[in-house]
Amino acid sequence: MWLETNNQNFEISKQGNFYTVAFNLLRGRKGRIPLDVHASSHTEILEKIIDGSAKLGSLKLCKSKKGIWYALISVSMEVPGAGEVKGWIGAG
Repeated sequence: MWLETNNQNFEISKQGNFYTVAFNLLRGRKGRIPLDVHASSHTEILEKIIDGSAKLGSLKLCKSKKGIWYALISVSMEVPGAGEVKGWIGAG
């Protein structure tokens, strides 16, 4: 069974060069698992979560058919506006 929780029941932290996600378990116990970050853009978002410039949404821990676990974390943050369109594909 997958774990899904809101932003009140988990936290992201960094210890040295490693990121972890901690979440509440039964009877006040806390589980902490390391995150293996594959893209530098994900690292930037995790840093924004830790410094408070991005707001946590929900967490879902999912297991793939190949047995790989994934942490799906929703985040709310400011993003830059879209740039000016300089041309259209297929315009003739």
